[in-house]
Amino acid sequence: MLTVKANQPTLYADLATFFTDPYASFEQDMTTDYHRGRIEVRSIKVSTELNG
Repeated sequence: MLTVKANQPTLYADLATFFTDPYASFEQDMTTDYHRGRIEVRSIKVSTELNG
């Protein structure tokens, strides 16, 4: 598993392109937590098509 943030612009853009492809195969999930007056939303998208 690899976490990618926007501070890696080339890799982030490549993955954003992959995950916006309507024919790409991936799973996604999201959680929402409420702590100390803050709302924290975490999301993940995963794919085995990127193994290679």
